[in-house]
Amino acid sequence: MKERSSGHLLSTYCTYYSNKLLKPHHRDALYGVTMNELRTAAQSVRTDTVNTYRTWFGRNSMKIARVSAVIFGLIWGIDAFAKFYFDAPSQLPGWIQDAAVGQPAFLLGWYSFWYQASLTNSALILYGVGAAEGALALALVLGFARKLSYIVGPFLAFLIWAVPEGFGGQFGSGYTDPGTGIVYMACFFVLMALNASHGTDPYTLDALIEKKYGWWRKIAEFN
Repeated sequence: MKERSSGHLLSTYCTYYSNKLLKPHHRDALYGVTMNELRTAAQSVRTDTVNTYRTWFGRNSMKIARVSAVIFGLIWGIDAFAKFYFDAPSQLPGWIQDAAVGQPAFLLGWYSFWYQASLTNSALILYGVGAAEGALALALVLGFARKLSYIVGPFLAFLIWAVPEGFGGQFGSGYTDPGTGIVYMACFFVLMALNASHGTDPYTLDALIEKKYGWWRKIAEFN
């Protein structure tokens, strides 16, 4: 409803300054645009917004965004659970070796770095990523620090996609799967757009925190 309020303010602004501040012979024009044209534009904004909110998706878009974030968070939670209960640190070097197969020569240094790191710090890397996934899952489900989460999330998704997933695998005949990491990145960008367009989501933990601490908006909101 933010656009509707803006349209109303625009109409009020035009009427006020036309009748109170401008000279009589200037009341019908403002910078070459007639007041009737400005009023018509303001009415169009209100009408378009009302029509948008008449649809089910328009009326429930914020709830849909919240449910989507919760589902996405649960997926990240499953990934985190797997890191601690199913995956073993000793498997990590092998995954990186497999991911490096068939990659371009300029990426060999990238995989060599991670392979060497995994030989001596496999537990730290695996469980560190698992802990980050778990924290991200909680943030998505609860709606906590959304702006920060939606910025950090794509970097974590890229790391997963670029190392163990090998950028989606070898490109060539029969290649059909780009990997999950790149899909996760796209989901975060969608959540960014939804958060920026809707503003404060009342169904999140952020909304409760913002009522008491106004500065929290810098961490939670994009607008």
